[in-house]
Amino acid sequence: MSPPDPDMSVLIYGAGSIGAVLAYLLSKSIPEKNIYAVCRSNHDADKEHGFTIDSDLWRTGLSVRPCIVRSVQEAVELSPQPFRWLLVATKATVDCPEAEAIRPAVSPNTTIVILQNGIAIEDPFRAAFPQTPILSGVLYTPVSQTGLTTFTHGTLDEVYLGTFPADAPIHHEEQKPTTSPTFK
Repeated sequence: MSPPDPDMSVLIYGAGSIGAVLAYLLSKSIPEKNIYAVCRSNHDADKEHGFTIDSDLWRTGLSVRPCIVRSVQEAVELSPQPFRWLLVATKATVDCPEAEAIRPAVSPNTTIVILQNGIAIEDPFRAAFPQTPILSGVLYTPVSQTGLTTFTHGTLDEVYLGTFPADAPIHHEEQKPTTSPTFK
Protein backbone atom coordinates (compact mmCIF):
# COMPACT_ATOMS: atom_id res chain seq x y z
CA MET A 1 0.00 0.00 0.00
CA SER A 2 1.20 3.51 -0.74
CA PRO A 3 1.42 6.37 1.78
CA PRO A 4 -1.83 7.88 3.06
CA ASP A 5 -3.91 9.71 0.47
CA PRO A 6 -3.54 13.44 1.27
CA ASP A 7 -7.24 13.93 0.49
CA MET A 8 -8.46 11.34 2.98
CA SER A 9 -10.09 12.22 6.31
CA VAL A 10 -8.90 10.67 9.56
CA LEU A 11 -10.62 10.69 12.95
CA ILE A 12 -8.63 10.36 16.17
CA TYR A 13 -10.88 9.23 19.00
CA GLY A 14 -8.94 10.09 22.14
CA ALA A 15 -6.66 13.07 21.69
CA GLY A 16 -4.57 12.82 24.82
CA SER A 17 -0.82 12.27 24.72
CA ILE A 18 -0.82 9.50 22.12
CA GLY A 19 -3.57 11.16 20.09
CA ALA A 20 -1.63 14.43 19.94
CA VAL A 21 1.49 12.67 18.65
CA LEU A 22 -0.59 10.75 16.11
CA ALA A 23 -2.11 14.03 14.90
CA TYR A 24 1.38 15.47 14.42
CA LEU A 25 2.65 12.40 12.58
CA LEU A 26 -0.41 12.28 10.34
CA SER A 27 0.00 15.98 9.54
CA LYS A 28 3.27 15.11 7.78
CA SER A 29 1.22 13.28 5.11
CA ILE A 30 -2.32 14.63 5.42
CA PRO A 31 -3.42 18.27 5.69
CA GLU A 32 -4.43 19.27 9.22
CA LYS A 33 -7.89 20.21 7.92
CA ASN A 34 -8.46 16.50 7.16
CA ILE A 35 -7.47 15.33 10.66
CA TYR A 36 -10.26 15.41 13.24
CA ALA A 37 -9.56 14.87 16.94
CA VAL A 38 -12.22 14.23 19.57
CA CYS A 39 -11.19 16.20 22.66
CA ARG A 40 -13.49 16.27 25.63
CA SER A 41 -11.74 17.54 28.76
CA ASN A 42 -9.44 20.12 27.10
CA HIS A 43 -11.65 20.90 24.11
CA ASP A 44 -11.63 24.70 24.37
CA ALA A 45 -7.86 25.03 24.90
CA ASP A 46 -7.07 22.43 22.23
CA LYS A 47 -9.37 24.16 19.73
CA GLU A 48 -7.79 27.55 20.43
CA HIS A 49 -4.12 26.52 20.55
CA GLY A 50 -3.81 23.11 18.90
CA PHE A 51 -1.12 20.77 20.25
CA THR A 52 2.52 21.62 20.93
CA ILE A 53 5.00 18.75 21.11
CA ASP A 54 8.50 19.04 22.52
CA SER A 55 10.31 15.99 21.20
CA ASP A 56 13.77 14.63 21.87
CA LEU A 57 13.47 12.72 18.59
CA TRP A 58 12.18 15.38 16.20
CA ARG A 59 12.60 18.83 17.80
CA THR A 60 10.89 21.13 20.27
CA GLY A 61 8.02 23.48 19.57
CA LEU A 62 6.27 21.28 17.03
CA SER A 63 2.75 22.51 16.43
CA VAL A 64 -0.24 20.74 14.96
CA ARG A 65 -3.78 22.09 14.69
CA PRO A 66 -6.20 19.34 13.71
CA CYS A 67 -9.93 20.02 13.60
CA ILE A 68 -10.87 19.75 17.28
CA VAL A 69 -14.37 18.44 17.99
CA ARG A 70 -16.28 17.47 21.14
CA SER A 71 -17.86 14.31 19.76
CA VAL A 72 -17.74 11.74 17.01
CA GLN A 73 -21.07 13.04 15.73
CA GLU A 74 -19.67 16.58 15.43
CA ALA A 75 -16.72 15.21 13.42
CA VAL A 76 -19.08 13.34 11.09
CA GLU A 77 -21.12 16.50 10.54
CA LEU A 78 -18.05 18.66 9.82
CA SER A 79 -16.08 16.28 7.61
CA PRO A 80 -16.91 16.68 3.91
CA GLN A 81 -16.24 12.97 3.36
CA PRO A 82 -16.37 9.70 5.30
CA PHE A 83 -13.38 8.83 7.48
CA ARG A 84 -10.90 6.48 5.82
CA TRP A 85 -9.09 5.74 9.09
CA LEU A 86 -10.55 5.90 12.56
CA LEU A 87 -7.81 5.77 15.21
CA VAL A 88 -8.92 4.74 18.70
CA ALA A 89 -6.34 6.12 21.15
CA THR A 90 -8.30 6.12 24.40
CA LYS A 91 -7.50 4.13 27.52
CA ALA A 92 -8.91 0.61 27.23
CA THR A 93 -11.73 -0.12 29.67
CA VAL A 94 -13.54 -3.32 30.59
CA ASP A 95 -16.92 -2.27 29.17
CA CYS A 96 -15.43 -0.72 25.98
CA PRO A 97 -17.83 2.17 25.32
CA GLU A 98 -15.56 3.22 22.44
CA ALA A 99 -16.99 0.59 20.09
CA GLU A 100 -20.44 2.18 20.23
CA ALA A 101 -19.15 5.75 20.53
CA ILE A 102 -17.38 5.57 17.16
CA ARG A 103 -20.33 4.00 15.32
CA PRO A 104 -21.48 7.25 13.62
CA ALA A 105 -18.06 7.60 11.96
CA VAL A 106 -17.75 4.07 10.59
CA SER A 107 -18.59 3.84 6.88
CA PRO A 108 -18.14 0.97 4.41
CA ASN A 109 -14.65 2.31 3.57
CA THR A 110 -13.44 2.96 7.12
CA THR A 111 -10.56 1.05 8.69
CA ILE A 112 -10.55 1.05 12.50
CA VAL A 113 -7.07 1.28 14.00
CA ILE A 114 -6.99 0.35 17.70
CA LEU A 115 -4.07 1.91 19.56
CA GLN A 116 -4.85 0.92 23.15
CA ASN A 117 -3.07 -1.17 25.75
CA GLY A 118 -4.74 -4.35 26.91
CA ILE A 119 -5.60 -7.94 26.17
CA ALA A 120 -8.56 -8.88 23.96
CA ILE A 121 -9.37 -5.22 23.40
CA GLU A 122 -10.30 -5.90 19.78
CA ASP A 123 -13.23 -8.24 20.52
CA PRO A 124 -15.88 -5.54 21.19
CA PHE A 125 -14.89 -3.73 17.99
CA ARG A 126 -15.10 -6.92 15.92
CA ALA A 127 -18.52 -7.70 17.45
CA ALA A 128 -19.79 -4.19 16.67
CA PHE A 129 -18.26 -4.04 13.17
CA PRO A 130 -17.99 -7.59 11.78
CA GLN A 131 -17.21 -6.53 8.19
CA THR A 132 -14.96 -3.54 8.91
CA PRO A 133 -11.18 -3.90 8.61
CA ILE A 134 -9.63 -3.67 12.08
CA LEU A 135 -5.95 -3.08 12.69
CA SER A 136 -4.55 -3.42 16.19
CA GLY A 137 -1.37 -1.64 17.15
CA VAL A 138 1.55 -1.81 19.51
CA LEU A 139 3.10 1.57 20.30
CA TYR A 140 6.55 2.40 21.56
CA THR A 141 5.99 6.12 21.94
CA PRO A 142 6.93 7.67 25.29
CA VAL A 143 4.88 10.86 25.59
CA SER A 144 3.48 12.82 28.54
CA GLN A 145 1.13 15.75 28.78
CA THR A 146 3.09 18.53 30.50
CA GLY A 147 0.65 21.40 30.03
CA LEU A 148 -2.92 21.97 28.93
CA THR A 149 -1.99 21.62 25.24
CA THR A 150 1.71 20.73 25.52
CA PHE A 151 3.26 17.27 25.31
CA THR A 152 6.80 16.00 25.87
CA HIS A 153 7.95 13.17 23.64
CA GLY A 154 11.04 11.00 24.11
CA THR A 155 13.38 9.37 21.61
CA LEU A 156 11.22 6.48 20.38
CA ASP A 157 8.40 6.44 17.87
CA GLU A 158 7.39 3.05 16.64
CA VAL A 159 3.90 1.82 15.80
CA TYR A 160 3.39 -1.74 14.59
CA LEU A 161 0.05 -2.80 13.13
CA GLY A 162 -1.54 -6.12 12.38
CA THR A 163 -5.00 -7.25 11.33
CA PHE A 164 -7.58 -8.51 13.79
CA PRO A 165 -8.06 -11.32 13.68
CA ALA A 166 -4.66 -12.35 12.37
CA ASP A 167 -6.32 -14.44 9.66
CA ALA A 168 -8.55 -11.59 8.46
CA PRO A 169 -9.35 -11.42 4.74
CA ILE A 170 -6.56 -10.16 2.51
CA HIS A 171 -8.41 -6.91 1.77
CA HIS A 172 -8.17 -6.11 5.50
CA GLU A 173 -4.40 -6.66 5.40
CA GLU A 174 -4.22 -4.34 2.40
CA GLN A 175 -5.59 -1.50 4.55
CA LYS A 176 -2.42 -1.52 6.62
CA PRO A 177 -0.22 1.45 5.70
CA THR A 178 3.20 -0.02 5.06
CA THR A 179 5.10 2.98 3.77
CA SER A 180 3.71 5.67 6.04
CA PRO A 181 6.02 7.71 8.26
CA THR A 182 3.46 7.10 10.99
CA PHE A 183 2.92 3.35 10.95
CA LYS A 184 5.05 0.29 10.22
